[in-house]
Amino acid sequence: MTSYYGDGNQCYVETANIDGETNLKLKEAPAQLMEIMEDDPVPREALFRGHLEFEPPNKNIHNFIGALHLECIHEPISLGSDNLLLRSSLFSNTEWGYGIAVYTGQETKIQMNNRHAPSKMSKIEGYVNKAIVLIFCAQMTLVTVAIISIYALGYDNKNDFPYLYPNGDDSVSILPLWLEQWFVFFLLFNNFIPISLYVTIELVNLGQAYLIAQDLDLYDEPLNMPCAVRSSNLCQELGLVSNVFSDKTGTLTRNEMRFVQFICDGQMYHVEPNSDTLKNLEAMRNPRDSPLYHFLLCLTTCHTVIREKNGTYRAESPDELALVEGAGNFNCGLLERSTTSMVVELIGMKKTFDVLAVNAFNSDRKRMSVLIRDIETGQHYMMCKGADNIMLPLCAMSSEHRAECEKSLLDLACLGLRTLCVARKKLDKADAEEWLKNYRDASNSLQDRTGKLARVAEELEDGMELLGITAIEDRLQDEVPEVIADLSRAGIVLWMLTGDKEETAINIGHSCNLLEANTETFFLTRIETQDDYHNRLMEVADDVENARLEKELAIHNNEPYRDIALVMDGPSFKFFDDLSRLHRAKLLQIGKACRSVIACRLTPVQKQQLVNLVKVDTKPKATTLSIGDGANDVSMIREADVGVGIFGKEGRQAANNADFAVGQFKFLRKLLLVHGRWNYCRQSKVFLYSMHKNMVITLSLFWYSYLTAVSGTSMYESWVYSIYNFALGLPIIFYGIFDRDIPMAFALQYPQVYKTGLSNVHLNIRAVKTWILNAVFYAIVFCLLWFNVAYPSFESYGLYEMGTTIYVGLVLALQLKVGFIHNLWNQIHVW
Repeated sequence: MTSYYGDGNQCYVETANIDGETNLKLKEAPAQLMEIMEDDPVPREALFRGHLEFEPPNKNIHNFIGALHLECIHEPISLGSDNLLLRSSLFSNTEWGYGIAVYTGQETKIQMNNRHAPSKMSKIEGYVNKAIVLIFCAQMTLVTVAIISIYALGYDNKNDFPYLYPNGDDSVSILPLWLEQWFVFFLLFNNFIPISLYVTIELVNLGQAYLIAQDLDLYDEPLNMPCAVRSSNLCQELGLVSNVFSDKTGTLTRNEMRFVQFICDGQMYHVEPNSDTLKNLEAMRNPRDSPLYHFLLCLTTCHTVIREKNGTYRAESPDELALVEGAGNFNCGLLERSTTSMVVELIGMKKTFDVLAVNAFNSDRKRMSVLIRDIETGQHYMMCKGADNIMLPLCAMSSEHRAECEKSLLDLACLGLRTLCVARKKLDKADAEEWLKNYRDASNSLQDRTGKLARVAEELEDGMELLGITAIEDRLQDEVPEVIADLSRAGIVLWMLTGDKEETAINIGHSCNLLEANTETFFLTRIETQDDYHNRLMEVADDVENARLEKELAIHNNEPYRDIALVMDGPSFKFFDDLSRLHRAKLLQIGKACRSVIACRLTPVQKQQLVNLVKVDTKPKATTLSIGDGANDVSMIREADVGVGIFGKEGRQAANNADFAVGQFKFLRKLLLVHGRWNYCRQSKVFLYSMHKNMVITLSLFWYSYLTAVSGTSMYESWVYSIYNFALGLPIIFYGIFDRDIPMAFALQYPQVYKTGLSNVHLNIRAVKTWILNAVFYAIVFCLLWFNVAYPSFESYGLYEMGTTIYVGLVLALQLKVGFIHNLWNQIHVW
């Protein structure tokens, strides 16, 4: 309703508890209320006499439509998202405020957005589920074989075996012999299904997750953040990753924006303190006639930056903050700001402007603008900045001037710099007031308010004068080129998915080793029709296949070869037919042949679409990993088999929605090449051993049944039999947590050993068959051979004495087998 901070209309809130964003956001009390209170102060009680109309509860936290009807005001007051404070918001730089609760309890937007994170299943969990079904079928087969053996061997004649059937044909059982014995053998072989396997795997997962979280090499000291493991069941999945999808800004780069250069009036300027540019401006008699003055004026006024009481700036994006701080090198900066005015410093001169309207930035518009009025001269200006592909068509310029601008943009992009175009438009008072009337009408609309505001903004942002181009540097994170090179040597295909321009993305690709000097690069970009995309896709697929065959031939002949890379862009990818099997197959064929793929100008949905393509269509199934740091990366992080979030400057949305969260991209190397590989090798052996030990004891009973006329007699005492899994559980659990087949330094020095998981060495058909045959051998040795050798020693003893002796030997042999598969011995393993 109203608040107090300076002008009494603004409310600054922090939403870190909602979306992880630490920057302050601006909320406003309805402007109509403030105008009335200034002209004719209204008692505070009157603010709450009336009624409120608003849309039903919904999940959209960025939109709100409502209308306030007060008795003291004749016309309804329109309400929007700028007037709505979300639950869990925190006041900042605001002394007090009045408000009305719109949604409460489970109807609040935050509560309606709360949902459980999507569950992901690792490949080993999938193997376990399939193995349980196969083992159940095997158990049914063993039971059926035993029943057939009763009749085949003549054990169904009850009169010939009085010690088995003491009542002869006068049995009290109501079931036929075959069915009765079927249930007997089914219960006898119940240990064949390794129910304890699930418990064992979960305990191993928990231990592996703890070791990852406690690894000091994955600890980010500046952020005071260890690696966070949110999906412990995916620890071993880190050793199977074949495709990594990475965001660029904030993931490969630092997201520490620095305003380094700009172009104004065809001249390149460097942003640095005490520059000659500042001295020349100060020396001018009338600097307002200089194009550079108007360029700096636009940088100083066209933003939503907030100046805090301690003099620091808070901005909605790192780019915007970098521009305002960079302008400070020219004695230009924001001094004070309210909802309706701002006081700025321009080359040492203090100036005040009325802020009449703000057309906010969004992903569709890719620009923002403000309408201001110079208090001193009364002149109206529209200041605008945005992406070059959006801004250039909106500026009035000759074809020669546009060609020069495009060349300058290309030169800056080739340096790996992020570019924005800065423009303005002078308006007379009548035009400004007419536009403001349309703007207020759109703001007060209860239907399609967002669309109407966008259309009104487009009317103003046309025929602008281009003032210049800014260039912002975003440096690579530590060790990014080395990490990417190691992942590539490990056999992992790397996809860089970004919203930046093609030239910027390619330059960053060269900087971080995604593209090397001898890489043969294919392009799937700048396509404008569906037919052109189809033809180009077929052409690139054929060229890539020929390049792949040449590469394989060169490798076979030990000759130098060229790696393959693909560059694609979002505007062209929109012509990709997701329902076309041909399109999906060809693009996947290209991706599998490439060392790396760079996709630029992508939307979040397109990022998710690419991840889904590789995840679903690759045969055999590929394990995908997505890593990012911003809210626009959440969709691809959730889509991938393994999601890794980075605690970034764009907030914590990615980290909050990821399976693993780290402080920097460089930690991905040890997470995959060391922990991932170790966990895969350990968990594979845990899975196979757990199946093996249950097969051994079940098969020993199966073999023994033929020594007891297939009667279903057990040689193990029931209490002894029941502790079998417990007796053999701890050794394999400690193995699954602590064992290391190779040292960490070796795994990092030779990333090629990561292909153990990519080739599924420990869980392929040959390995499974080996373990099954070994279980059959164990059962034969400890049942048939042992029984025949030791039978004379047990003639004077009971059945269970013999069975317990065999049981003890079996347990000791299987514990010894755990020792044989160990690669690392320490005090815990010895114990």
